[in-house]
Amino acid sequence: MHYELYRFYGINISFAKEGSKNIGKKLVIQEHNNSNRHKEALKKESNRLAIIKVTSNAINHINKYVESLMKIIYSMVQNNLPLNQFFQLIQLEHALESPNLISNLNSITYENLTSAKDLLSAIFSSIKKELWNELNETTNIGIMIDESINISI
Repeated sequence: MHYELYRFYGINISFAKEGSKNIGKKLVIQEHNNSNRHKEALKKESNRLAIIKVTSNAINHINKYVESLMKIIYSMVQNNLPLNQFFQLIQLEHALESPNLISNLNSITYENLTSAKDLLSAIFSSIKKELWNELNETTNIGIMIDESINISI
C-alpha cells in the first residue's frame, strides 16, 4: 500500500522501487518507516482523506437539506396547500429547529417561491417518469368504466 502512495504522490524512494527485495530485511523496513519521505507520504494521504471526508459531509448535509424541502413541498401537495405558503412552512421548520434546515454554514438557501416551484416540478417529473416506466413494463392494460343512470342537475 505504501509503495502505491509513493508512486501516487511522485515520491521517489529506492525502497519503493526495490520493493520485494527489501521486504524481508527488518532493519531496512524500520529505517524506511522512520524516514522523512515515508512520513511525508503518510501526511499527504491523511490530508487527502480528510478533504474527502469534509467534502462528503458537506454534500450529505446539502442533500438532507434539499430532501427536507422536498418533503415540505410533497406535504403541501398532499394537503392541497398553495405554494405561496411554502415560506411560512419553512419558518415553522426553523422555529421547530429542524436539524436538516438549521445551519450557520449554509449560505445558499432554496427557501423561496421559485425554488418551491422547481422542487415541485422535480417531484412531478420523478413521479411521471416512474409511472411511465411502470406502464411501459406492463403487458396488459385494463380499463374500468362506471355507468350511471342517475342524472343530477
